[in-house]
Amino acid sequence: MVYQLIQPSRLLVVSHQGEDELEQYLHGAGFDVTTVPLSDAHHACSGNYNLVLVVVGSAADLSATDAASACHLPVIVLLDQYDTILMQAAIQYRVSDCLVRSQLDTFTLRRIAHHMGNGLQVVRQMLDHTVDGMIIVSEDGRILFANQTAAEMFNRRYHELESESLGIPVVLGESSEIDILHSKEELRTVEMRVGTINWMGEAAYLASLRDITPHKRLQQALQEAEAFGRAILNSLQTTIAVVDEHGTIVNVNNSWIRFARENGDPDLKATGIGVNYFDVIRKSNEHDYSRGSKVLAGMMSVLNGETHSFEMKYPCHSPTEDRWFMMRVTPLEGEGRRGLVISHIDITVQHIATRLEAHQFWDDERQQQRGRDMEAFTAFADTIRLNSENEIFETLVQRYGKLLDLALEERAFKVNHDISGEARAIAEFMGRQTAGPRDVIRMHLRTMSVKQRKATTPVKEKAYLDEGRLLVLEIMGYLTSFYRDMILADIELHNT
Repeated sequence: MVYQLIQPSRLLVVSHQGEDELEQYLHGAGFDVTTVPLSDAHHACSGNYNLVLVVVGSAADLSATDAASACHLPVIVLLDQYDTILMQAAIQYRVSDCLVRSQLDTFTLRRIAHHMGNGLQVVRQMLDHTVDGMIIVSEDGRILFANQTAAEMFNRRYHELESESLGIPVVLGESSEIDILHSKEELRTVEMRVGTINWMGEAAYLASLRDITPHKRLQQALQEAEAFGRAILNSLQTTIAVVDEHGTIVNVNNSWIRFARENGDPDLKATGIGVNYFDVIRKSNEHDYSRGSKVLAGMMSVLNGETHSFEMKYPCHSPTEDRWFMMRVTPLEGEGRRGLVISHIDITVQHIATRLEAHQFWDDERQQQRGRDMEAFTAFADTIRLNSENEIFETLVQRYGKLLDLALEERAFKVNHDISGEARAIAEFMGRQTAGPRDVIRMHLRTMSVKQRKATTPVKEKAYLDEGRLLVLEIMGYLTSFYRDMILADIELHNT
C-alpha cells in the first residue's frame, strides 16, 4: 500500500544506474524527485533538497554521502539486499538510516526527514536489529555506544555501558576471543572484530561482538569426549591402530607404540601415525606373499562392507621366545567416515595351552579308538575271515583305501578331489551287491587295520582315524539313500 504525503518533500536520488521504477514509486508517494549519477552528487547536493537517498551497490558508492553531509542534508543509504558489512561501513559516514530496497516505505522516509537532528537514535534503531553485538569505543577505551545485543551480552542496559571503560585491549584488524562475565555464575565467550570509525567528529573503534559460547561449549565437550575415548584406548593392553579409507594410520594407542618400539621400530617410522598401513602389508609380501595377500584382501573386504570383520592367527617370534598373535579387523563406526580398527592380540598362552590340550586329547582319543576298533574287529572277525577271500569285498577295501588316501591328500595339500562322488559310487556299488551297514563296517575296519599298520607317524594315524570316521558315515548315508530310491521306484512301478 502506498501512502500520500500531505506536504511534498524534495528528494535527491543518487545512483550508479537509472532508477526509473524507484522514481515512479517516490513520485506516487508525493515526493518531488530528482535523480543524478554518482559523479554529479557533489554539485547536486548544493540544491534545495530535504533528503538525499544514496543507492549503494558497493562500499565505494558510500563516498556520495560525504557531499550530502557537507551540505547538512540527512542521508539514507538504500541497499539492494541485506549486507551487514555495507551497513557497518555506512555507520562510519554518519548516515541517518540504512534500508534494504524491499523495506523502503514513505513513512520511513518522512520520519527521517522530519527528525534528521536525532541521528544517534536512528543509528541505534538500525543497529538494534543486527544479530551481532556492536560497540563503539573511544581511543582511550571508553564505550561511546552499545546496541541492544551487546548490552544483553554484558547483562546490562546499554545506557549503563556507555561512558564506562571496556576493560579489554582493543586489537585493530584482528579477530580475538574474550571472556565476558554475564552473571555471577556464567562466563560467556565472545569473538571480537575491530575496525576504525569517525564518531561524532572523533576517531574511534567499531567492534562487532559475536557470542560463540555454544560453539565453545560444544568444542570443549568434543575435546573431553576425545580425551576420555583416548584414555580408554590407552588403558587396553591390546595393540590398536585406526586407519582411514586409504590405509593411513590416524590414531594408535600406547600399547601399539610400546610394541613397535620394543620390536624394531623405535621412531615409529614404519608403524606410526601418518604411515600407510596398506603399503606396509604390501611390502611384507616380499617375505610372505600368501599371508600379506590374505591380510590385505581381508581388510579390503571389511572396508568395502563385504564382511563384518576379519581375523587371522599368525606367529611373530622374537629372538628370545615364540609368540602367536590374533589380528582382528573391524570397520570404523561413524557417519561420513570410512576406515578400519586394527588390533593385534597376544594369544601365545592360549595357543600353547590349546596345543598341549589337543595333544593330550588326541593321545587319549587314539588309545580309546584303538580299543573300540579292536573290539569291533574282534566282533566281526569270524565274518571277515569268511569273506576275506571274496574278490568283490577285496575290491571294495582297495577302493576305500584309495579314497582315504585322497582325503588325506586333500586335507594336507589343500587340493580338490571328488571325495563325495567316489563315496557315493562305492555306496551304490555296495547297494547293487545288496550289502548292508554291517558290510560297510567290515570294509572300514579291514581298511583301517591296514592303514594303521602302515602309518609312519602318530599324526598320520590320527588323520586316517579322523577321515575314516567321516567317510564311513558318508557312505552309510549314500547307501541308505540308494535303498530308499529303490523302494520308491518299486512303489511307483506297482502303482502304474
